[in-house]
Amino acid sequence: MTLLLVCSIISADFPICEQPEGQYQPCITYLDSFYYVFWADHRNAMSICGTRVRPDGFVLDTTGCFLYYGYALINTRVAHDNQNLLVVFRNGC
Repeated sequence: MTLLLVCSIISADFPICEQPEGQYQPCITYLDSFYYVFWADHRNAMSICGTRVRPDGFVLDTTGCFLYYGYALINTRVAHDNQNLLVVFRNGC
């Protein structure tokens, strides 16, 4: 499954991660001239991955950076305080 991001700035869909295993439940935020995209990824035991995307649609980390290895199941969310990013997810009941 390809993780796509719809970007109104360039008026086009473009791939964020094109790995053959599933990528699910993306969340996105904008900070310091980059979009930050995080998602649950099945390449390594349903881990959390992230990448940076420039406003022109150029993806800096094309395979995603693994941030958490484990069983990240659902509800990936991101927030920031204009300096730091906080990524949370649910990994159980």
